[in-house]
Amino acid sequence: VFVIDGRHPSFTVNGDKDMTLEVGEEYTELGAEATSVGRIFKNDGKPLEVSITGDVDTSKVGEYKVVYHAKALFIPGSAVRHVSVVDTVAPVIELQHNAEQAAVSSMADYVEEGYTASDNYDGDITDRVVRSEEYGKIIYAVADSSGNPGYAEREVPYYDPIPPGITLE
Repeated sequence: VFVIDGRHPSFTVNGDKDMTLEVGEEYTELGAEATSVGRIFKNDGKPLEVSITGDVDTSKVGEYKVVYHAKALFIPGSAVRHVSVVDTVAPVIELQHNAEQAAVSSMADYVEEGYTASDNYDGDITDRVVRSEEYGKIIYAVADSSGNPGYAEREVPYYDPIPPGITLE
C-alpha cells in the first residue's frame, strides 16, 4: 500500500508581498514563515526552516525578487516577495542671480545669469535643461531618467526707452 500524504510547505510572507520603495530608501527584510501541512499525519503546523535568496538594491531603480524556500519532508516549496524600486522625485532647477544685471530692452539684450539642475537619482543634469523664451520670462525645463519633470521660471524685467508716440490727424 502506497499512501500519499500531500505534505508540503505553506508560507506566510511577513509584510506586503508586493512592495514599492523610493530609490535610496532603506529595505528591511521582514522574512517569511513556513509550516508543514498535509492530509494524514498529525504534525500540521510544524515550523520549517526558511532560507532566502535574492537581493534588493535600493540605490538602483528596478524590479527585484526575494524568494523564500522551505521543504516539508522532501517536498520543496517557495514564496516570492516582489520589490519595486522607483524614482518619483522631480529634479530641481536652481536659478542663479546676478544683482548687477539690469532690466533689458529686448530679449537680445538679456545675458543668461546661469542655472543648475540636480536630481536625487541622476545627480547633475544641468546639460539636459531646455530653455525657452516667452515675453517677459524664460522657462527652464528638465526631466530625469525616470521621466520626472522639473521646471523653473525667470522673469526678465524689460524697459522701453522709447516713449509711445501720439499722432494727431
